[in-house]
Amino acid sequence: CPEEHRAFITILALTGLRKSEIFRLSWDWCDFEKGRLLIKVAKRGENEMPMSARVREALLSLGPRAEGRVFPGSFRDKSGKERCDGTKLITNKRHAIANALAAAKVDPVGVAYHTFRRTFVTLVEALPGVSYGVVRALARHSASSHDMTERYLYVSEDRLRLALEQLDEQVLGPSNVILFPQVQGARG
Repeated sequence: CPEEHRAFITILALTGLRKSEIFRLSWDWCDFEKGRLLIKVAKRGENEMPMSARVREALLSLGPRAEGRVFPGSFRDKSGKERCDGTKLITNKRHAIANALAAAKVDPVGVAYHTFRRTFVTLVEALPGVSYGVVRALARHSASSHDMTERYLYVSEDRLRLALEQLDEQVLGPSNVILFPQVQGARG
């Protein structure tokens, strides 16, 4: 479904979710009233992330349900047993990514799920006025125990939301085409 693929790529590009996070994203973790995503499978445990207007719109385009995964991966294996490990969905989304890159005339070599995460972090960091703390918080990286500044750094939700709104405009803007910066030594 092209609309589901579009929503998938939008959410992947504008949240920096890890592959494991996007495929485990549950509808009951999406708080549309407060504009937040609850991420329960992140490396740091459970945490919340503000959702930008475009991520909210992409999620709503899928017709949210009260329960279940946003991108369910249920399918029947060769024996006819239903499985939910996401394998078939991952393959379908890989094709969606390849098709989106082809439509945008972007060379797909080396582009994979983690490319979107690296691109997200790189683009957020490049936004004017966005601090390292905002970048770290949106990437959901743990603070270094050796860096005392990070222990005292507080990043408000308003600053996180502003960074995501600026990212929406920079990445998609009026053309709705995702731009990938060249990252030296990066692999998919």
